[in-house]
Amino acid sequence: SSDFPTTPGAYQTTFPSVAWPYPPILVCSKIDAPDHVFGVSAFGSGAPGCAGEHHFTANSVPKSGNAQFRFLCTRAPANALGLALVSTAKNLSTPDPLGLSIPLHLDLAASELYALDFLSDAWGNADCLAPIPTNPALVGNHYYAQVLWVWPTASCSPFPSTYGLSTAWGLDFVVQP
Repeated sequence: SSDFPTTPGAYQTTFPSVAWPYPPILVCSKIDAPDHVFGVSAFGSGAPGCAGEHHFTANSVPKSGNAQFRFLCTRAPANALGLALVSTAKNLSTPDPLGLSIPLHLDLAASELYALDFLSDAWGNADCLAPIPTNPALVGNHYYAQVLWVWPTASCSPFPSTYGLSTAWGLDFVVQP
């Protein structure tokens, strides 16, 4: 029909007339991952996975009382569980403190260290709920986050890192009022 939205010059400008449940010709997936979130900045580098370098960010300003604060990551293994680490200190002096052939930019001996589940969908887009409690004492505190993924052994070649692990760059975030 003429009301099917298309881009001028697109390959196909009409909706396929194939009866469902056949899959559509093209599926587009977008993760709402703003590049510049107030109070959040990237640091360091990661170790790419089978799908390339991860894009790691936050969904919103890290404010005291933000119960919907989330970390977002792209190019993760499909339908996988990842590990988000949040620490009160970063470590740039020892890029591979555990000898796993991946950069890990967090101080694992910091006064606060949190481990959170990161879940990816079938397209490798992932999110991790990290609610920030309403607490005036948190305002101005720096936290540092990084995500770690394990790749299935048959998922790609060459295999990422020695142990099939990948990481994103680190995120430095400051809790806002």
